[in-house]
Amino acid sequence: MGTVGWVMTNGKFVVRGTIRRREDRTAVAGLLVEAYDADLLLDDKLGSSVTDRHGTFRIPYQASDFRDLFDRRPDIYLVVRDREDRKLHSTRARVRVNAGR
Repeated sequence: MGTVGWVMTNGKFVVRGTIRRREDRTAVAGLLVEAYDADLLLDDKLGSSVTDRHGTFRIPYQASDFRDLFDRRPDIYLVVRDREDRKLHSTRARVRVNAGR
């Protein structure tokens, strides 16, 4: 996995980053990256994006995609899948709690 960032622009949040091979740090195109908000009972899918030829992705979402009675900020993790929908990587064990803008 490469770099990941969280930002907010114009009232919308964005998860963005780059997927690279661990062995040689080259970019990986064509992977599906899904962003989720971790919750106690059911995780909310915030959105998804396919990596471009530079391995970069951008997933926009809004507060209404994760906010409920208790959530004010999302607890974000990512799942990366290949073209056959096989899970290649998940950051579920390392959730970004109360992700900022």
